[in-house]
Amino acid sequence: MTRVTVGLIYERGNGTDIARLYEISVGDYSIRTLVTASPSRAGSWLGAYTRDRQDREVGLDVEWRPNTEPNMQNPVATLQLCVDHRCLVFQILHAPSIPRALTSFLANPNNIFVGVGIQDYVHKLLRDHNLRVANFSDMGPLARDILHLRKPGLTNVAKEVLDLDYKKPHHITMSPWDSPFLTDEQLAGIGHAEVVVVGVGGEAVVHYADSRSASKAARRFRQPLLSSCRVRGLAFGVSHVIMGAKEKLNRHRNGLVTLPFEKKNSCNN
Repeated sequence: MTRVTVGLIYERGNGTDIARLYEISVGDYSIRTLVTASPSRAGSWLGAYTRDRQDREVGLDVEWRPNTEPNMQNPVATLQLCVDHRCLVFQILHAPSIPRALTSFLANPNNIFVGVGIQDYVHKLLRDHNLRVANFSDMGPLARDILHLRKPGLTNVAKEVLDLDYKKPHHITMSPWDSPFLTDEQLAGIGHAEVVVVGVGGEAVVHYADSRSASKAARRFRQPLLSSCRVRGLAFGVSHVIMGAKEKLNRHRNGLVTLPFEKKNSCNN
């Protein structure tokens, strides 16, 4: 079982302006995670870590209180965004307002949001909080097709691609994610998801043929884990989806017609 640790670095502010910065380590991976319901602090985080970047690949995940009754649809309680080694956990259900910076960031077609099961999350964000995610890529179908995973969820993708053996305990999955104070166990589950979307997404960008487009931090994140052909195939497949979205955007902008991607498959298994 992969060891997950959560350490509080600092706590600042009070009330809805409070912010807590954690160091969450999952195996050999470590991510700095800011947890807050403050619109201004969330906006500052976005400004600090996304301002000067173009064609951004961003990990996205959400949590909500489990639906325990028929026809119950609890709203998204937390929105997780990850850029390189840093993540924001915005407790959107407790926020007095949604910062304009977040609305613009999600709606910016230059940003490609990556996750497992992300399409459902995108729909929930629009329904629950009127937040539109313009450009996203789901790693789940690619994991199913390339890695032949019957259930391409976060746990299985993490084990196959990043060699992380961790499953979020059931009582954590069913815990009150709408609580104003998230426990260390909840943060451990969030950290595992963060590592998957950052690690697999980062590998995909780095592994694309023109890896110069990947950020330096994403290249630093890369670990020597792409040993099997099927794993390399997943990274290449995700990168195709990401770059395909960029090509579609460029065609829309410039009126150009581009050739489809060449299929590359050297796996024998």
